[in-house]
Amino acid sequence: MRPWSTYRVQLHPGFGFQDAAGLTAYLADLGVTHLYCSPSFQAAPGSTHGYDVVDPQHVNRELGGGPAHAELVSALRDAGLGQVLDIVPNHMATDPSNRWWWDVLENGPASPYAAFFDIDWAGRDEKSAYRVLVPVLGDHYGRVLDAGEIRVVRNGGEFVVRYHDHVVPVSPRTLDDLLGAAARRGGSPEPSPRPLRRSRRRA
Repeated sequence: MRPWSTYRVQLHPGFGFQDAAGLTAYLADLGVTHLYCSPSFQAAPGSTHGYDVVDPQHVNRELGGGPAHAELVSALRDAGLGQVLDIVPNHMATDPSNRWWWDVLENGPASPYAAFFDIDWAGRDEKSAYRVLVPVLGDHYGRVLDAGEIRVVRNGGEFVVRYHDHVVPVSPRTLDDLLGAAARRGGSPEPSPRPLRRSRRRA
């Protein structure tokens, strides 16, 4: 069915699939042919817009999940309405709840999700090859490091790098050096989270 007229709704935890389903008869009376919905895939927790997707394979639980979505589809069908769904492939959340992105940051091109993202693994030079550059620092790397703003923290069974509100995983290939340095600094084989600082020793 070709969409001749649409009515857009912004889905969020306070207005989910069942709320949208309650509008279908009214929209049909208005002459609307299609309900135009904001993204309904699983978004970051508490998302108010849905564009920060973390799992494109599941319907957003905070909107009511699969059962409520099925109710919306049924209500649209009963009212003779179609649906237009807003999908923006390059909009995803870059936080730990996005397991695809987290896995790519952690494992690079070895991640099973590496091909899902448009990443130039060759890089511009040898230093940037096979790495994902995340532009989040507010100052030059050395200054931020000396200020103790970058921290390596143990999070359960893994290590992460924290910079203010930003969190990224530590690559497994760097863990040996990291754990060795932490053990030497603490005088114990059990590493503890400490700020990561640049050495001031001269060569």
